[in-house]
Amino acid sequence: MDYLFSYLRAGEVFYIIISVKEGIWFGEDALDIILDILYDMNEKGYFLLFGFSLLPYELHIILHPEHKRKIDSIVRSFKRRVTRTLKVFKGISFPVWERDFKKKVIISRDELLTILSHIHRLPLEKGIIDSVDRYRYSSSYPGNVTDLDTIW
Repeated sequence: MDYLFSYLRAGEVFYIIISVKEGIWFGEDALDIILDILYDMNEKGYFLLFGFSLLPYELHIILHPEHKRKIDSIVRSFKRRVTRTLKVFKGISFPVWERDFKKKVIISRDELLTILSHIHRLPLEKGIIDSVDRYRYSSSYPGNVTDLDTIW
């Protein structure tokens, strides 16, 4: 069975963008924490993870909520976990996230591939790296596995 097609058909695949507050820039140590939490929530069944690119000032993520979870609830839990962890390990005690986030329902395989290609190119386009597969905080990086690898 083509599970991806059934998720797309049901309008249950989302492209989300979570922005940090103006003037905040996550360094590699914070991005490592964010990546660990993203994978942890994926492993704990909050969502299927189809792709990501974690930039120093915003996070681009493609996912399918699991177990009837709502996308707003998932994002709220993710932001709360990251904030708490940054407070404990980095001593950050101020709000880091913009209140709202952007979300788009992905309705086709072609649209998913277009968005995935776009988010993988973002670090290159923003001058953060010089090759798409050299950015550790992206699902295009060798070794960063997503659920697309298992259901496609």
